[in-house]
Amino acid sequence: LRNTYASMSESLVANFWPLASLDVDDRIKAAEEIILELEKDKKAESIQYALKRLVFGLGSSRKAAREGFATGLTQLLAKFPAIENKAIFDLMEAKLHPTGSAKAQEERD
Repeated sequence: LRNTYASMSESLVANFWPLASLDVDDRIKAAEEIILELEKDKKAESIQYALKRLVFGLGSSRKAAREGFATGLTQLLAKFPAIENKAIFDLMEAKLHPTGSAKAQEERD
């Protein structure tokens, strides 16, 4: 992500941090701004970058981050339906790892 970060617009990148805000309105606004930036840019690499950041954020331990990143991911998938489910699941499998805090049944599932 760091190498790709340099080529992304500052306004796109700046909106990922507020996705973890404790204020629900800030999270929604940040998700909307990310989508607006992607719609203006329309570059596949920007959409791929956003997808990776949003999936990675689902595993954050920061308060409210999971809700914000899930909101952003939901909006991204709604606006760009060409994103394949397999790509999302592959990213999730690669980036998200359960921790020892999960109950035994959850780990088996």
